[in-house]
Parts: sequence; structure tokens; C-alpha cells
Amino acid sequence: AWSRVIEKDGRPGQWYLHLFDSTQADLNWENVEVREDFEHTLRFWLDKGVDGFRIDVAHGLVKDEILKDHRDPEALSRALRLDVSGMSRYERESLMTDVPFFDREGVHDIYRQWRGILDSYDGERMSVAEAFVYPSARGSRYVRSDELHQIFNFDFLIAEWDAVTLKSAIDKTLNEVSVVGAPPTWVLCNHDSPRVATRLGGGAIGARKARAMALLIHALPGGIYIYQGEELGLEDATLPDEARQDPVFFRTKGADKGRDGARVPLPWNSSPSFGFTTGKPWLPIPEKWESTLSMYKESLKIRSSHPALQPADNKDVSQSLKWLNAPEGVLIFRREPAFILIANTTDASQRLEISGDLMLASSAGIERLGESFLVPPHTTCWISARQ
Repeated sequence: AWSRVIEKDGRPGQWYLHLFDSTQADLNWENVEVREDFEHTLRFWLDKGVDGFRIDVAHGLVKDEILKDHRDPEALSRALRLDVSGMSRYERESLMTDVPFFDREGVHDIYRQWRGILDSYDGERMSVAEAFVYPSARGSRYVRSDELHQIFNFDFLIAEWDAVTLKSAIDKTLNEVSVVGAPPTWVLCNHDSPRVATRLGGGAIGARKARAMALLIHALPGGIYIYQGEELGLEDATLPDEARQDPVFFRTKGADKGRDGARVPLPWNSSPSFGFTTGKPWLPIPEKWESTLSMYKESLKIRSSHPALQPADNKDVSQSLKWLNAPEGVLIFRREPAFILIANTTDASQRLEISGDLMLASSAGIERLGESFLVPPHTTCWISARQ
């Protein structure tokens, strides 16, 4: 949208563009001073020793036809939001493939320049793009060898706990990034989406599915991103309207509750405000939250030490795992050496003929029955395979 500034004397002044909110003016990347200022900012923080940068709306810097309205701006606004349910992949893609202010060719020139700056510093410096583009295969263009290092994978942010959906998302992601030799990434939730435990049903069933999905992505090749509180099993907080901060809530006059439920401060301990602050937090914190922290700690420990889960240089990531035959609703894959994952997405226990030893499971109740395992509903487990 376009807004007009008011000069000090009260007269209307210049117009400015803002894609998201009137307090967030878009910068003009055709202006060389803007580019130079950002390059100066990158060097400032790199000189201080930061390891890298997350680039918000990385596909939205360069724009074409800025005076042209989108054919359905209200629907586009909904398509851009991960907290909106009921919109199919086809609907999102049809709305986002021809947006003149996203995913323009000129943005890649900027990132090539930034990559040169990052590479000029000693040590490993990295950059990750938040670029929600359609079709998703276009995302691989942001992680070519002379551009950014990683791009957030949005598939798992909206995926249901369903074997067919998950397998398709995994295969698609691995194939897309392998074209440019970049590592895949896996994300279950972020500040713009419902927390994964809420999205998958909430309560006990949502927590169970969220733990199972976490153990699934922790076994995949590439990078995993954990949103604060995800490792504690947090759900979206229920907030009174007077506490809400999201501009979406105010723009819709309260009809849309917005994303504040996933943005409540992270609890650190049992003290007032859970140790996050000695003052009043910007959003109220629920009195009690349960934790799945121990499973996360153990899975990340195994992930960092098991030979099958280590990064492999010069290896096609699309060939980094092998799918094994499995009943409907179950995923089984093997990574070498000797690592097998089983994910039961069904409502029933599944007996599976797998020879090996249990390393870790997202839920209790797995039974060893000779040369097979009985895996409870909505459970993921890691098996150390017998050679």
C-alpha cells in the first residue's frame, strides 16, 4: 500500500510504499545509497564477530511495476500468512506466482554482493533467507554457490502429520536444493505461524504429533531450525484481546486474532515472568507449560555424533536417504551407516519387521517383538540397524 507523510507544518508530503504495515516503509533498492548503507551494516556486525544473518522477506527487496495493484490484494494478504488455514497449495501458488514486488531477478545481484562480503571474512559466516516463493523450486535460486547459504523450507510449516504429505515434502525439498548443491533446511514453526503443537491439534494429541514430527526432521540431512519454545513443547498462548499486539488484530478490528499466541516470551525458569524479565513482558505468559526438552537434547546429541547423520561434502543430498517399504501411514527410511527411522502417523500401533536396537522414541510404549518393533500411534523412533 501507499501512505503519505505529514510534514511538520501539517501539509501532506511525499508518498511512500509499505507492503506490510505503515510503520514499515519499504526501502528503494534502486538507490545506491541504500545498498551501500546495508553493506556497511553487514561489515559493522561481521567486524564484531557475528556468525551470520537471517534475512526477513528476502524475496521482497527489488520490485517491478510498483504502481500496479495485485488482482486480489485481500486474498494475497491471506496467502502470505502461515497462520491462515484452509488455503490449498494451489490457491497460494496461483496468487503468488505473478506478484511484481516479490522474487524479482534483481534481488540476486544484491545477494551476490553480500556473499562476497561474507566470504571475505575469516571463519565460517553464513546467511539464511526467509523467502516464501512459489513455485518452491524457485527458492533454490537464492542458495546458488555465489548467493546465500540456506533458505527456510516452508513445506513443514504447513504440512499435516500425514505420511504421504511428509514423504512428498521431503523428496521435493531434497530434489530442489540438490540442483544447486545447497543443504536443505527443516522448520516446524516460527513467529509468523501457529506453534506446531497447536497446529497439529493442541492438547495431548498435538503434543504427541509435534514430538514425532520433530524427531522426523532431526533425522533428515541439512539444517534444522528450532523456534524458541518448540523444544519445550509449547502451544500457542490464549491471550485476552486487550493484551494483543499484532497489527493484523487491529487492522481487522479483532476479527482476526493474529499471531501473538506464538510470540509470548520464552519461559526460562519458575520465577515471576518465568525468568524472561524482571519487568512486565510485552505479552502475558501462561502460568504452566510442559516440557519436551529432554527428547530434544537427546536427539540433537545423537544427531551431532551418529556417523549417518553427519554432513557429507560433495554428496547429492537427494541420495542421502533410502526409503524402505512401509505400510500405509508409516514412513521408514535408512541412512548409512546403520540408521533407520520409523514414523507412524496413524491412529493404530504398527508392527514392523526391522532388525536393530532402539535408540530414541518420541513417545513411550515401543515394544520389541523378536525381529520386529511394535510402534504406537503418532510416534517416531530411531533404530540402530544391525548390519
